[in-house]
Amino acid sequence: MPRPPFSTAASTTEIYMAQPPNFVVPGTEDQVCKLQKAIYGLKQAPRCWYLTLHQFLVGISFEHSMVLLTVYVDDITITGNNNDDIEKACDELKKRFEMTDLGQLKSILGIQVDVKGHVVTMSQQGYVEVLLDKFNM
Repeated sequence: MPRPPFSTAASTTEIYMAQPPNFVVPGTEDQVCKLQKAIYGLKQAPRCWYLTLHQFLVGISFEHSMVLLTVYVDDITITGNNNDDIEKACDELKKRFEMTDLGQLKSILGIQVDVKGHVVTMSQQGYVEVLLDKFNM
């Protein structure tokens, strides 16, 4: 059975907790436990997991950038913050699949997309206009 991700992450600070119920040894009720790993419910657990995952990814040569790939049936949209990584992802997909690069995304699933600089605006104005016409508004 796979281990939960938080339990694989080392704690980055000294954290003590009360002994879990049903694990208290008689005569040691006043003692506490020092955590070696992050556990679910611990407010530091997500950060510990992020640091563990980040260290692993950098160790296998992942770079700190982001490429998002979304798939709807046979439509793939790729975006990110590093054009070289986006191009690399596209090249790898093209090696394996027959695909057409349609360039800058203008619309998808009835949503119009407008990119100006670092700002992305999404709108369903066309859909709203169809509904207004349909209901004579």
